[in-house]
Amino acid sequence: MEAVKSSRRCKRLIPRIPVTIAIEEGPRRIYGVAKNISEGGLCIVTNEELKPECTFHLKLSFHHHDVLEATGRTVWNAVESDSGPQTATGYLSSNILNGVEFSEIAPDVSQKLRDILLASGFAA
Repeated sequence: MEAVKSSRRCKRLIPRIPVTIAIEEGPRRIYGVAKNISEGGLCIVTNEELKPECTFHLKLSFHHHDVLEATGRTVWNAVESDSGPQTATGYLSSNILNGVEFSEIAPDVSQKLRDILLASGFAA
């Protein structure tokens, strides 16, 4: 697997069709949906906060494509509210935003992700 540079350097795209994510954090499994995605990482909407700086296994499911697997790391969390995101600490919400960067991704998986992101199912 190869290390991936910061997702802030990559163009973020918004899925037009849901991209679902399974997060395996030890024995715990969390499910979410991508709010935006890039070659370097993604923003995952879940119903619980991912631990800061935690590394975990990700399975990304794209409509009509293979499931892609990578290792990710939480870089930020926030609560999505009507007035915009707020810091997640101390809040209970069903819309937790989790910023995740890909820390390890196989070269062939990285290429598949790039090909999927170039498809018409994503908006800038």
